Amino acid sequence: MKAKRKTKKRAKAKKTSSKLILKKEDQFGVILEDINSKFDYLAEGYDILKKGQSDLNTKIDGVNKNLNAKIDGVNKSLNAKIDGVSESLNTKIDRNHKEFTEFRVEANSKFDTILKQLFNIDDELQFMKSEIMELRMEFKKKADLDRLEALEKRVTRLEANNVKLRALATQSKS
Repeated sequence: MKAKRKTKKRAKAKKTSSKLILKKEDQFGVILEDINSKFDYLAEGYDILKKGQSDLNTKIDGVNKNLNAKIDGVNKSLNAKIDGVSESLNTKIDRNHKEFTEFRVEANSKFDTILKQLFNIDDELQFMKSEIMELRMEFKKKADLDRLEALEKRVTRLEANNVKLRALATQSKS
């Protein structure tokens, strides 16, 4: 009997042990199913993120195209305005340059005329001096000499004014 008891005990132990193994296998299966379902959730989340990223990239591409089109439009508009302003300024500069050149030619011509007149006055003054010298020789009387000296003073003042005018004209021409 003892042998039967031992066999029964062994059989009972085997049953208990196999039940424990089955329970452990069942628990392991449950854990595996849980992990597997979590992987499924993870895969679904990844797919959702991937689709969201794709949608976001599509929207960003659309916005970039829209912005590029607007920037190109503004760029063309600004270039047209800049070209218009540039042409206007070039026209004004050319016109002002032409007017300034004409003014310079006219001013130089007038200064040349003034200088010629000053030289003529200088020649006349020299002629008057020579006449005064001749008159001095001819008139020896005191009254005539006084008038002659007054005339000489006037001629001297005229010469001084002529020198000043000539200096101003020369400075202005430069």
